[in-house]
Amino acid sequence: MSSELYSKIYNFLVTANQEHITATSVIYQGIEEDHWISQNDLRRVVDQAIGFASNLYAEEPSRQLKLLRILPQFEIAFKGVCSLRDIGAVKMNKERPLNSDEIKKNINELKAKLKKNITTPINQHLYFGINNMNISELSWMNPLASQVISDESEIVKKLPGQFKHTFMKPVQQMVPSLLPSAVKRKCNEFVATFIENREIDLSRKLIHDGIWKETENELAIIAERILDTLSDSWNNPAFGANFVESLNEGNEVTQDLKTEDFGF
Repeated sequence: MSSELYSKIYNFLVTANQEHITATSVIYQGIEEDHWISQNDLRRVVDQAIGFASNLYAEEPSRQLKLLRILPQFEIAFKGVCSLRDIGAVKMNKERPLNSDEIKKNINELKAKLKKNITTPINQHLYFGINNMNISELSWMNPLASQVISDESEIVKKLPGQFKHTFMKPVQQMVPSLLPSAVKRKCNEFVATFIENREIDLSRKLIHDGIWKETENELAIIAERILDTLSDSWNNPAFGANFVESLNEGNEVTQDLKTEDFGF
């Protein structure tokens, strides 16, 4: 049982206005904390919280009655809150976990991609590694379920030495082998001259003067890179048509251009 979930529900039961305590409001507290908790797991938490909260209000029969009405109405209230969550009426900050059919579909698509270039030795090892997996035991939290072959996955760890090195080479190339001496010198100067708690006119330093810091040619190159990144993201198989259609493309591109790379 999650202690955070129990604490949230218990605190709601003992501090909320009596008229706000219903099966629906209590279940909403639980689903807001753990979006995809099962009905039985949430019921156990609520049952325990109600037991302790009832003892606290032994001298208030009307509030106790409110608490005792929650469990008989739990099942229908749980279905109601979940339906609101599923249609988007209740906003959640986490995506819905993949179900078994979606995981199976993603794994089959990943295998098909590897099979297109099966003559490559590393692709052969990855393909057969995935093919020998028990998909029914694959959790939605595993990156493979979303067609992502992570360097932490078992199939990568089991690659022969030279193939594992090949798989990790792009990551290794992203890390410079040496830090430039000029950067080291600047870091040393900062440590040597740093004055703690010195007064700084932040209001002046944080105000933008509204002037582009790059040349027009540099801005065009940056814009092209941003759009290339967006193109790669929108063409990623992990994002289906429904996801792409939900984007307001004009606002998305404009906002990226204005705020991410141009200093505004």
